[in-house]
Amino acid sequence: MKIGFYFNDNGVCKLPDGTFCAVEGDEVINLTKTDYLINPEVAALCVLQVKSTMVSYLPIMMGLPNAALVTMAFILFSLVRSTVIDAGIDFQGVLYIAGPQGVGKTSLARRIAGFVFRCDDTQVRPALFFDSGSTLSAIRDAMANNRDLPIIVDDLCMSASQSTERKRLELAAQIVREAANAAEIVKKAPGGREVHLRCLASVLLTAEFTLDNLSDLTRCIIAPVLEPLKLSDDFDANFISSLARTFLEYFLKNAENLLVELCNDIASQESIPALEECDQERVRTNLLTLRWAFKIMLHALDLTSDQYDRLLAHFDNALHESVSMLNDQIRRLKADVAEGNIAYILLCGYRNNCFKLLKNQSKLEKLYKKDGVIFEGDLCLRSASLESFVRRQNGYQKYNLGKIVNELLDYGALCIQEEGTKQVKLTKKKGVPRVYRIKISVLEEKSELY
Repeated sequence: MKIGFYFNDNGVCKLPDGTFCAVEGDEVINLTKTDYLINPEVAALCVLQVKSTMVSYLPIMMGLPNAALVTMAFILFSLVRSTVIDAGIDFQGVLYIAGPQGVGKTSLARRIAGFVFRCDDTQVRPALFFDSGSTLSAIRDAMANNRDLPIIVDDLCMSASQSTERKRLELAAQIVREAANAAEIVKKAPGGREVHLRCLASVLLTAEFTLDNLSDLTRCIIAPVLEPLKLSDDFDANFISSLARTFLEYFLKNAENLLVELCNDIASQESIPALEECDQERVRTNLLTLRWAFKIMLHALDLTSDQYDRLLAHFDNALHESVSMLNDQIRRLKADVAEGNIAYILLCGYRNNCFKLLKNQSKLEKLYKKDGVIFEGDLCLRSASLESFVRRQNGYQKYNLGKIVNELLDYGALCIQEEGTKQVKLTKKKGVPRVYRIKISVLEEKSELY
């Protein structure tokens, strides 16, 4: 009787003797002198089928645009994803190829992630490719059943219809949360029973927009494509397949040491200039993991030290661009979200000396040169200064003076002298402008941080 292994899933496996192998569709890499069987559904996929061997990877990779480098590192990582997560790395990321229509986002995704196809498909099309019209159920099935393989969700585009665009945004956000395992994949089983699954694959999305929720956005590794991509004809599925096999073979032989290295990088929060502007811990973990995968590839190619340094510098530049776009999108989101109510922001403005206040209240004739004054313990602001300050705060750009004043009235924060005006005179002297007299004690009482 033959004794061997039965592999039920794709991806990296640790064997009883402590070595590692990888099931890649219909073959097993780094497993010798042992019989094995592969689940027929897994074996129906052809993965890493190299048709030609590249003479030199260096010229092609040095000429790649930044988005292609980040995407390539994500694809390499996807081949060892389960092992990295099992090692305790809290990787929560999807690749988000973002840019306007017609710049080559789909072409990039197909070239880099399209090396997985069905063995019986005569057209050799990417097997794990879904467009925005695909059902969420089909996408979820692929996410739960294709361990350590990349899945493409393509063409999340803008729409003239606000309702359609909103649905696409919601679809993208849902996929991001489930792909990053921030939310379980919940499916209905026969009989109405719910089945709870986790995403085992790595997901790439191509989209014309970025997400409008901060927690979703920080689960995205953004590969910005703002201008039409120029990709070498040699940069195709064969190239990626050959490169991925080289990467995977090196990883399998050195897995234990490489995983320890990654854990140390994450724990020490290695200082890298490309990530200096990244203050989101989740994003740093994701990007450090991609950088680790890219470095493994460089070692696997047995480059000279100069070649290694040049390619790593090229990749770090790509990481910096990714961080910059993410920060731009975070600023965009924060600009639309108020930090607190008007009482809170006015109190902060006063305490942080944001107003140019008249220091000597006995010289009120000079008030027209200032934003306001502290008068008998109250914050007194000229109308233009009050409106300008509030409208500069995140979430208040569309407020007008009337709305600001009405909210202050609702708090009971305004001192009113006469009917018909909410402003007051601080003196009978001519030329002294009216002001809004705001009780600081009421601001303190009504202040609310969101």
